[in-house]
Amino acid sequence: TAKLTWDASAEMLTTSGLTVDAGNTIRLNAASGDDFLTIAQGTTDATITANSAAGNANLVLSTTASGVVKQRVDIAFNGDISFFEYTGTTAKLFWDASAESLGIGTTAVSSFAINDLVVGSGSNVHGMTIYTGTSHEGIIRFADGTSGVQQYAGQVKYNHSNNSLNFYTNGSGTSRLALDSSGNATFTGSVTANAGVQIDALFLDGRTIASTDTNGNINIHPNGSGTVNVSTSLMVGATTAPSAKLQVQGGTSGLDQISISSNTTANSIKYAGIIMTNYANTTTALLGAKAENGTTSIFYGSSGSDHRGVQNHIFYTNASATTT
Repeated sequence: TAKLTWDASAEMLTTSGLTVDAGNTIRLNAASGDDFLTIAQGTTDATITANSAAGNANLVLSTTASGVVKQRVDIAFNGDISFFEYTGTTAKLFWDASAESLGIGTTAVSSFAINDLVVGSGSNVHGMTIYTGTSHEGIIRFADGTSGVQQYAGQVKYNHSNNSLNFYTNGSGTSRLALDSSGNATFTGSVTANAGVQIDALFLDGRTIASTDTNGNINIHPNGSGTVNVSTSLMVGATTAPSAKLQVQGGTSGLDQISISSNTTANSIKYAGIIMTNYANTTTALLGAKAENGTTSIFYGSSGSDHRGVQNHIFYTNASATTT
């Protein structure tokens, strides 16, 4: 029985299901009339085609180690492409042709709402690394077009030269939010927080704290027994620089610049007072007031045991209002 046959008229060499024709086409299982594998050379491309008489055919590349076949690449009839890990059993790089999505570590890319690229298996730690030079930037860009600033409408940059992380918006080349190597944050716009912001240190650099509350309220509430400290000077009622440690300016009647009260509940006793630290570093009451049952009393000095009293009351007058 001939094992190798040359067909002169067809210019074809055939042997046990393997056919090589004059067009440099190799066919496996050619004798059955339904090719399982065809390797052909066209005018511009070389092609490998898998075909099955039973229906769908996948093209699989495998290797063998110690007699064990390990799958490496599987090109499915529907266009899905799988690249397998070292054991040859699990696809770790997967192209889902119907979803037009790429999965690294997963084949379930169609299960995600945003699935152009899905990284990870849903277990253990996974991520992506952008590897640049020590004086260069790693950049992620968000584009809504292919020309001008459309190419970088939004950007996230990590600058390795100074180890800062910068966020850009609206095609601007100016960082909107910058985090330096020490973790300090610099904003070029406003910060809005409906649920509150925890800040360890706030540097305004000549800026203004503004309220968007319908009543214009700005409330400062220390936690527990904490205090609000002003280390230099404070102006209340105006935007000009204060001329004293505390300056109050404004008021509708000229007598309401400062209001002191222990509470604002109707029909309840109220107290008001001003104290100082005395020579012994204890407290001395200077001026106090008490409102009770329709009567308001003013005390010059201590009215109880809470503070030390005043030993001397000295009143000075000056005939001139402009001479010191």
